[in-house]
Amino acid sequence: MFAETDDGDSPDAAALEERVELLTAKVRADPNDTAAVDELATVLEQLERFHELLALLSARLDEAADEQRPGLLARRRTVLEKMIERAEREGRSDEAQLYALMLDQD
Repeated sequence: MFAETDDGDSPDAAALEERVELLTAKVRADPNDTAAVDELATVLEQLERFHELLALLSARLDEAADEQRPGLLARRRTVLEKMIERAEREGRSDEAQLYALMLDQD
């Protein structure tokens, strides 16, 4: 996984950040561009931008066809599990509990 650094972005992270901006614009222009949505989700995950990834996946779930839902739900669960783990590791137990409740609703 790729994490953003506190002391500035590496060249790879900077390239990924630029890719996020491009893909975000593409998805806004055409929300049905599943290739752009999938790539955006992958890049957000690589950057560990889990809140944005969760929002993207949740929005996709709201409008997904029945055959798309299982894959989106699985990916959303994985993201929530990572968010729980991070919150617990960083001592934010209330936040971890909130994510756990969201996970239980899936």
